[in-house]
Amino acid sequence: MFINATGFYVPEERVDNQHFLELSGLTSEWIEQRTGIHTRSKAKEEENINTMSLEAVKDSSQIALRYHGGRLDRLRFVFSL
Repeated sequence: MFINATGFYVPEERVDNQHFLELSGLTSEWIEQRTGIHTRSKAKEEENINTMSLEAVKDSSQIALRYHGGRLDRLRFVFSL
């Protein structure tokens, strides 16, 4: 057994560093210099760990199905949250 596919899901909504300037007074430059982060992903109100995990599984299953010639009987899933 080996890992031949992984999946991921990244929420579409983005939060830039300007948000934190308003909250804490940290400038975008300060944050970027220390962390390298420019923006972050933010889940929509209707998204949660279950819906996002399902999207990641869908992503990985499509990759795995291509690898195994579309044979579902050859797929085994392992989940980690």
